Amino acid sequence: MRLNYFYIFFIFSSFTFSQGLKQARVTEYFATQTINYVDKIRENGDTKEYLYDRQTNAFLERAKARYTLGKIDVALEDINKTINRNPYILEAYYYRGQILSIQKEYASAINNFNVIVDNNLFIPDVFAFRAEARFNLYRHESILLDIDRFINASDLNHPYTGKLYFYKGAILFQQENYFDAIENLHIAIKLSPELWEAYMIRGNIHRIRGHLDEAFMDLNIAVNSNACPREVYLFRGLAHSAQGNFQASIEDLSEFLKLTPGYHQDKPEAFLKRAIARYYEGDLDDVINDLNEVIKREPDHWLSFRLLGLVYLKKEKYSQALTNFNIAYVRGDHDVELYLNRGLVQINLSHYQKAENDLSVFLNKVSDDHHNYAKALTKRGISLFFMKRLDEACIDWNYSLQLQYEDANKFINRHCKN
Repeated sequence: MRLNYFYIFFIFSSFTFSQGLKQARVTEYFATQTINYVDKIRENGDTKEYLYDRQTNAFLERAKARYTLGKIDVALEDINKTINRNPYILEAYYYRGQILSIQKEYASAINNFNVIVDNNLFIPDVFAFRAEARFNLYRHESILLDIDRFINASDLNHPYTGKLYFYKGAILFQQENYFDAIENLHIAIKLSPELWEAYMIRGNIHRIRGHLDEAFMDLNIAVNSNACPREVYLFRGLAHSAQGNFQASIEDLSEFLKLTPGYHQDKPEAFLKRAIARYYEGDLDDVINDLNEVIKREPDHWLSFRLLGLVYLKKEKYSQALTNFNIAYVRGDHDVELYLNRGLVQINLSHYQKAENDLSVFLNKVSDDHHNYAKALTKRGISLFFMKRLDEACIDWNYSLQLQYEDANKFINRHCKN
């Protein structure tokens, strides 16, 4: 029964659409005949004003018919002629705004819609068209006024309603009002399930809120639609990263970066997250390349310098590691882990006093239940040993052993008296 209903609805819709095109062709034909007829009469010297007005109206009717038939350029020509002949035919501005929107001349479209709104015509549709033009030009909260005007003046069955709820959800998302954004996106998807970008934004909100299962459901729909902006790969890549699926994260972030050759505000984050994923996958040279891309765009990005330090530490290139840890510190990285890692580098460079200083800062800033506390004690003990402060070294090693750090035992057995 449900299948039959949709089949009948489809046949009815197709018939209605076909009839609309047929009527538009008829209107175009007769409007053209009228325009040509008046031209001939005027060529013969008949300049009566009513003929001029009749021809002007024919240009408008032909423009509307051509708009329905998808003949956008010639429709605009007719609309312009109508307005040039009689700028007080307000209906012409309504259709010119729609045509200019199709041509992506959004600022000009908005100016035409403003004329209609100022004269309180074509309500509520004009609010939808103006909101759409504004949304494509900029995603600013001022659009919400038009959207709310439209929603208050129409019902859920209006063909534009789903899209308007999507615009509202997208703007609220941009304002980081995630609760209201997701509520509007729910309605948008329910009314217009073909709005693929709505799935993308809703999925990203789920990701931000830590609901990864829901995030992947929406983001996968968006990706598989092949109709979403490139950001869909960024958002899914970040979701994979949060899930610890680093290879999948690398693939999605790489796709986003491939599709984004020029400037994009999210490129530094994409390079950074791909660098982190590659670090866990062991692709250290690729990590360096990605972090350098971040730094090229944001020279004060201290986290990138810290991560470069970790990569060079892992590659046992200690001088380069130290250089990057120091830059990270200067750029604003005062996290306790920086002192630990820089202390480890200083030991490998035989800078024992500096190693003790850094490791002492780390130990003073964390409690003894920190997962690296015992390791730091053992490493500081090594620094103290090489500075010939054996008693202090043995104190650190013994405390480390009490904390179940077994590596300390070998130093105790070799250097400390029982």
